[in-house]
Amino acid sequence: MPTSRPPRIKQQRKIFFTLAWLNAFIGGQQTVEADQVVREWLATANIDAGVRLKVLQVVDDLDRTVKIRAQFR
Repeated sequence: MPTSRPPRIKQQRKIFFTLAWLNAFIGGQQTVEADQVVREWLATANIDAGVRLKVLQVVDDLDRTVKIRAQFR
């Protein structure tokens, strides 16, 4: 994920439903690798606090998906 993309989206209002966009983008992921990429990005990116909270909300579902898939393999 590019570091500047979410704040730019927020400033320009090109995507009105940021949470829905994040759900579609991150929510479609199911792998440990995807979870790690999102977590690494959150740890290193300088993003708006509101956007960070939205990403954390969406990544919670990804975390749960990864744990469930690992349990039933």
